[in-house]
Amino acid sequence: MKKRFSAAVIFTIIFSFMIHTSLADASGQPSIEFSVQPSASEYVKPQNGDAQGRLDIELTPRGQATNEERKPIDVVFVHDTSGSMKDTYGGVKKATSAESALKESLKFFEQNKQSDDKYYFVPFDSDVSYKSLGNRRVEPAEGISNIKSIAENLDYSKCFSFV
Repeated sequence: MKKRFSAAVIFTIIFSFMIHTSLADASGQPSIEFSVQPSASEYVKPQNGDAQGRLDIELTPRGQATNEERKPIDVVFVHDTSGSMKDTYGGVKKATSAESALKESLKFFEQNKQSDDKYYFVPFDSDVSYKSLGNRRVEPAEGISNIKSIAENLDYSKCFSFV
């Protein structure tokens, strides 16, 4: 049931982006065109395991910003802290890829932030998670500097324990 709910939520988010993108294109405003494709046309579920696959998402900026000032933004980084992040995909640990992506995103947002922008970090496993290993903590956070310090703890070389 949770997987169906998650799939429905993801579809709704993607669909809302599609609507937003087409409206932005019609008005000549800056927008992001995107496509979502499965990595394969068919997935085979092994008898004693889960089917493996991925979604490839391509983002293409369109249009031109005519006003130097933009409205404040709220950005929420959602990060999977489940045990499966210790696994590798394409020869790279999933946690390493996620950590790198978050750090690069934070660099961009830090260079382009405005005073009223808001940034949030939500780690989840089967629910919002709070994990620690010694003095290293991964928990919900607000603000770029707080999220940057947590980003250093996302590459799991050891298992985190629940707090």
